[in-house]
Amino acid sequence: MVTIAGPGCALTDGLEVTLDGCYVYCIVPSSDGAYLGVLGLDGAPVYVAGEGAVGAVVHDCRAAPYQSADANVCRDWVLAHHRVVEAAWRRWGTVLPLAFNTIIQAEDKEPAVQRLDRWLDGEHDALAAQLKALYGKAEYGVQVSADASKLAAQTITPRAVVEATGRAQSPGLAFLQQRRTERLGRRETYSHLASLAGVICQRIARCADAVRVERKHETVDNRIAVLNATCLLSAEQYGKFAAALDQIATANDLEVIITGPMPPYSFCTTAAG
Repeated sequence: MVTIAGPGCALTDGLEVTLDGCYVYCIVPSSDGAYLGVLGLDGAPVYVAGEGAVGAVVHDCRAAPYQSADANVCRDWVLAHHRVVEAAWRRWGTVLPLAFNTIIQAEDKEPAVQRLDRWLDGEHDALAAQLKALYGKAEYGVQVSADASKLAAQTITPRAVVEATGRAQSPGLAFLQQRRTERLGRRETYSHLASLAGVICQRIARCADAVRVERKHETVDNRIAVLNATCLLSAEQYGKFAAALDQIATANDLEVIITGPMPPYSFCTTAAG
């Protein structure tokens, strides 16, 4: 744990270390210098920097990225980053999350915090507009999957047809015919999945402010992904949103998993510095 020893300095293991960087977690609609506590990476003290109407949640650090060969250490850093962003989001009702390891460095004798203040001032209008647009809204993840075996039975040419074709041909031709039928069946399955994903997107788009879609039809534990999406919506929209997904799942024998609410990581384009 780093203990702050003075402006721009810290003591760690009895040695003074220059804190010439500023780790930025997110942008918030405040520059009141609020202290959020020792929530940061490695227990760093977190506060709000900035002099205008828009501020940044930060902690002082060395001007070097957080790196480790230990996966557990990296996981703890990422979790700490999320913890700070979420705390700020719940406090102010809107944030613009920045990517892990966003660090402003001192440059030409200008301290990192001053460089950050200058950037905040220059981007004030755009940042304020994004914060206003995201106020009171949250990100939700949606995973829709189907039973791969049931789906194959519905879309792939019945095995009986393949076997009947095979009996009328030589073993070699029967094998080739079976492989061809399986390829056609997979094509039919993916076409069906794409169509189903499109219907789901249309339904949930009516209940959300924004939807971002990933359509990788991977199969895990005999469940094939129909749709992975992230959605932006308000608390008032959530009931209709969840009900629409429940209706779709029931009508099509699907499993739907909704995760959230979370800060709107997928719906802001902020990049500091």
